[in-house]
Amino acid sequence: IHILKAMYELKYPNEEILQAIDEAIKCLPDLPLFYDQRGIILEKMNRKQEAIISYCQRDIVKIKNDIKIHGHQPYHDADFADNYSIIGDQEKALQFANAAIKKNYRTDKLYRIIIKAMYLLKMS
Repeated sequence: IHILKAMYELKYPNEEILQAIDEAIKCLPDLPLFYDQRGIILEKMNRKQEAIISYCQRDIVKIKNDIKIHGHQPYHDADFADNYSIIGDQEKALQFANAAIKKNYRTDKLYRIIIKAMYLLKMS
């Protein structure tokens, strides 16, 4: 983390900072901070869609870490479904949305995720 801060302060090119972040993620994939920093750099590089995916990956890591601490809860499935839907993995989105519903965690948003995922999977 200190290395990234130094790279920012020394005004390293964004591409080099991104490479350093990607290496950090390979070494420490359970730290959401790196995905967050990756998203920020991607936004600065005007790579908005990749930034959104990085932020979703950050949220997925946070959910996994929360599960390690608090155990698996139905709302975790809903959060996974939402993030996988955003990044375009409709199969996983559908899987987690159905798991949440089976555990009596039902929201309008979950049903919209299921409808979207089924439609997109059918169209592919």
